[in-house]
Amino acid sequence: MIEVALKRLGSDPARTVMIGDQTATDIVAGQRAGLFSILVQTGVPESGARQAEPDLTLDSLVTLK
Repeated sequence: MIEVALKRLGSDPARTVMIGDQTATDIVAGQRAGLFSILVQTGVPESGARQAEPDLTLDSLVTLK
């Protein structure tokens, strides 16, 4: 799905960011597609060990400038 979106947008994976609130789905998918991954901790709370380590973790999107 991410690869289709990248093609439709004409976006280079090396210059695209995946922002998500779950490592098991959002961050893993972004990393598999070669994207920089940002975990935002305002969404679904994680339980157990992380499935992947994001490139950056933010408390909220408000802190992203």
